[in-house]
Amino acid sequence: MRIPRVTDLVKGLILPAAAAVILAVSCSSRVDNPDALFDRMVGAYGGKEKIGELTTFTGRGFMKKISSVQVAESYPFDVYQDGELVKNRIVNVEGGRMIDARILVIDKVEGYQYSVSGGMSGINRWEKGLVKYRFPGLLAWIPESGLKGELLEARAGETDYRLKYENGDDIITYTIDGKTFLLKGNEVKSRADSAFVITDLYGDYLRMDDTWFPSRFSGFFGERQYYEYFLTRVDLWTKFPDGFFAVLPEDTAGIQYYTPPQQ
Repeated sequence: MRIPRVTDLVKGLILPAAAAVILAVSCSSRVDNPDALFDRMVGAYGGKEKIGELTTFTGRGFMKKISSVQVAESYPFDVYQDGELVKNRIVNVEGGRMIDARILVIDKVEGYQYSVSGGMSGINRWEKGLVKYRFPGLLAWIPESGLKGELLEARAGETDYRLKYENGDDIITYTIDGKTFLLKGNEVKSRADSAFVITDLYGDYLRMDDTWFPSRFSGFFGERQYYEYFLTRVDLWTKFPDGFFAVLPEDTAGIQYYTPPQQ
């Protein structure tokens, strides 16, 4: 899947003055070294001191219902992340009532989900492994991995950079904007399964606390979109209590699950 151009991703939410600062710093020369490119990306996010803030956050917004074609539908959505620990909460609201909730958890051991209507179930096993490759996890994973990146040749007419890493059977390619040096997307392929292609896109960056954070996240399996969510509020450097990354009673508080009457 081709990752969209920057004009589709970093648009009206970037303040003109702040954008001018990034462009003045970033456009002086073309980077030709993978380590230097990664450093420029980290610098665009505010430097190494910002990585801890970006990788420990709370986001609130809404999840788009992908299967909705005729009418745009979405659900209230919260995301919590602390390094490679992740927790999502999606609430189904009808007629002003919260009738169901789905909680997805990726802890230190496994990934699973729970819903009021369906109980406990598993998730795709590869979702846990993808956390470190995605934003913001890559900012910590790349330097910790010790892997050597490869700067791929630019396609004709493109100004973006593509930075590739190989981790076992996984081949991860990052697309980095050639002007702002912010991450536009990542693609993960597997040598073990030629059909496995996951693409994540990041857009509509928000300026906050001397850094940038995408407000729009989209994911594709091959050419098929399987998630898209939008964050209207992001709180960085969240301090989570012990045991938070699990299904807790407060995650389903207020849910009034409706069971249709038997015919």
